[in-house]
Amino acid sequence: MKNKLLLTLLCFLTVGTMQISAQNFEQVYKVSFPFKPGNKTSSDDRNFVYGACEKSLAMLDGNTGKLLWQYDILKSTGKKVMDYNRYVRQLNIAFLYSKSNKKEPSLKVCIDGVTGMELWRTTELGTEYEFQDGIKYGMDYDKKYFTVTVNDVDMDVDVMTGKILSKDAIAAIKTKTKQPLDLNNLFGMGYRYADIAFDDAHTMMLSLDYKGITNMKKIRLSASDYNTGADKWEVNFDGTVISPICKDYLDGLIYDDDMIGMEVNGNYAFVIYEGIACIDIRTGKLVWEKKLDNADASAGLRAKQVLGISAVPLITKDAVYIVDLSSGENNLKKIDIATGNVIWKSDKIDNDSRVPQLELSGNVLLARFGGLLEEQIYVPGTSGNPDVYKRKFDWAGDGGVRGYDAATGKIIWDTKSILKSDKFDRTTAMIVEGANVYFSSDNIFYKVDVATGKAAYTIDVALFKVGKMAGFVLYKNKLIISCDEGIAALDPSNGNKFYATNTGNNYGNELVSNTNVLVWTGSKEDDWDAFALVDINTGTILGKMKSTPYPYFDESGNSFIKFDGDEVMRFKAAGK
Repeated sequence: MKNKLLLTLLCFLTVGTMQISAQNFEQVYKVSFPFKPGNKTSSDDRNFVYGACEKSLAMLDGNTGKLLWQYDILKSTGKKVMDYNRYVRQLNIAFLYSKSNKKEPSLKVCIDGVTGMELWRTTELGTEYEFQDGIKYGMDYDKKYFTVTVNDVDMDVDVMTGKILSKDAIAAIKTKTKQPLDLNNLFGMGYRYADIAFDDAHTMMLSLDYKGITNMKKIRLSASDYNTGADKWEVNFDGTVISPICKDYLDGLIYDDDMIGMEVNGNYAFVIYEGIACIDIRTGKLVWEKKLDNADASAGLRAKQVLGISAVPLITKDAVYIVDLSSGENNLKKIDIATGNVIWKSDKIDNDSRVPQLELSGNVLLARFGGLLEEQIYVPGTSGNPDVYKRKFDWAGDGGVRGYDAATGKIIWDTKSILKSDKFDRTTAMIVEGANVYFSSDNIFYKVDVATGKAAYTIDVALFKVGKMAGFVLYKNKLIISCDEGIAALDPSNGNKFYATNTGNNYGNELVSNTNVLVWTGSKEDDWDAFALVDINTGTILGKMKSTPYPYFDESGNSFIKFDGDEVMRFKAAGK
């Protein structure tokens, strides 16, 4: 299941306060392309900056801004315009495509990003969509080839020469009986890709897909021999797949894809949706399934979803641990992996409990209660007004951490009884490291012994004056902490503070090139166009900038490219 964390609202925490005046970034250059580019980006290493329109391509030197080359489409190909262009930033190569007409086939061109010279051109390699999908989804960046499927034949194509390296026919799917009328497909809803897995032990490729026009989906898991392509088996079942209502309309979401995925464990494949299904890989038999009701959603004139209220099932060698918020249940369960039988169920938890994380450490099952939730809202437009999509993040209260005996389901310890002075209005994600677990409330950071729940140390985050806790990561022997107003670093062994830096606001963090932390500092939660850059080792603010939705940082983490309309700029941290 794609249960993605916010850029790092769940990934960083805080500690201490370092008041440092931010240096302005130094501008290295400011240039424009020789035309108005509709598509502009850069190579991964930021040494090249690419721009394109229907009639022309150009490349700039990413370090100096100098124009390296320009490719005139009419002059070079005889075509007035190209229908699309795709730049592969990992390889610094551009692909062009011109649709066919009645007189001539479609033209594909591959251009070297360094020189602007054509590497090859062809009228083969499929239609626009086949060719484009091969480049987009079938590219092997290390071996420099892509796979395009034409007339049920997979062809591996050398990126540098355009030569076909190999061809493999795809085994036809056998239909034993006439399929019943599929109402979903009357609305144009075919199967959608969800996940894929390769199981070496059984030489199988497992493919998961689904279809449907509501949250109730037809789910299909199929297996084929990954050496021959021969079909092995296919299993179908119905299940609820939660689709975030804002996924196609808003950026910066934690949950931006349909919530379905797969995990392979020994002889079993587990499909995880609004429930969990266990399939025997050897036979394709659906061994057991458990439907859950862990979504918090409402419909009507104002549709709302609260996402992240329950943990993804935790699968071990012989058991599956789940949070079951179904009506009449509201408990944690341990399920036998081979039979689906319930080994134990915990005492009931409150009806409004949120349990977004489970971890297993030795014979202790750790359950985090409360945490950061994402609320997505859709309000249909009326009286000529447009539809409205909103998202906001909120912390579920009544939090804390509980340790359960993994063999019996009995509570061993609970922060509510051991750490009585803390209300846990916020509970960050927890990290297990050896015999200890790290987590935090809104103001107190904890290192706790997993077996007993005894605190090795507690840190009062409020003393650091960087706001309330949001999250943390363990990185290079430091606990990097994120709060509402900045970041900090602790020594994980004893809790001593290395630094704490107030950045004003902190609506999320990103680690840049393993050297610096980018902190989004806009005026509000949805304002992702202002940032501060902080040295991860010292806590020094290296610079601040506004009106920059996405800075393209280089490998050093100290320099970045900014696009502003037709202009391209490069900046670097002062003194770097």
